[in-house]
Amino acid sequence: MRKKNLKVIIAEAAEIAKTVPENLQEAAFHRVMDELLGKSLGSKIEAPEKKREATKPKRGFSHNPANLDGTLSILNDIDSTKYPEIQKMPKAIDKSLKVLQLARVDHETDGLTAKEITNILVNKFRIPSKENTIQKALARAADKVNRKNINGKDIFHIMAPGEAYLENLGQNNEGQTVSRPKAIKKAKTSKNNKGTAKKAKKEGVGSKKPSPGRPGPKEAIDNLTASGFFDSPKMIFEVSTELQQRRGYSYSVQVLSPALLRCVRNSTLKRDRNAGGQYEYSKA
Repeated sequence: MRKKNLKVIIAEAAEIAKTVPENLQEAAFHRVMDELLGKSLGSKIEAPEKKREATKPKRGFSHNPANLDGTLSILNDIDSTKYPEIQKMPKAIDKSLKVLQLARVDHETDGLTAKEITNILVNKFRIPSKENTIQKALARAADKVNRKNINGKDIFHIMAPGEAYLENLGQNNEGQTVSRPKAIKKAKTSKNNKGTAKKAKKEGVGSKKPSPGRPGPKEAIDNLTASGFFDSPKMIFEVSTELQQRRGYSYSVQVLSPALLRCVRNSTLKRDRNAGGQYEYSKA
């Protein structure tokens, strides 16, 4: 009977271990075995000891059954200056998706809890956030994230629709960075100062010189293409850095993303995903 119970426990532990990342499955299996053996058989059956080296996970959060406390091992590795667009996102779901994306793409961490996302927003980006708000926002976005429950805690993973949503998020704000001159109101004139007004109007004709101003994001990207910048693949933050540091134009990633997408659709640029899962743009 004990032998049969032990087989059931081993099978159950193996199934539970499959729900965590591959590099943590061995540690999770032994942890679950300890728990199940302790509950089912007490001290009569001891789990077989196996000498092994502790598997060190890559940078990121450990979502095994023994460590679901929201510890942020990637917090110090995140460079908040690489993601200025997150400060301009008004919705909790937008900020949450961005944190899930940067954790997966830049820090090899696929999946975070609402508590961990909140901790990153508050302690790294200094954005006031509440865990309950983040949890509800992600729960309502079932079309953009995948949710897994491990030991009573929900772990959220960004899906392809969520990636596409982030990429097109700034499309509605594309033209907002280009300033437009305000219309000059015509001053009311009385009979006594009509002559003065006419004289001022006459002097003003032809005196205004056209100002080149700042180019729109699409025009700025076209200029980079013409200069050979995209002869080698470039990621979006490299485009932003080139425009800001060498061309003197500051555009957020949210504004550049739809402009780059238009260039891809116009066949002036092409894009491919690199090994890290990020888009790289190059001359078509």
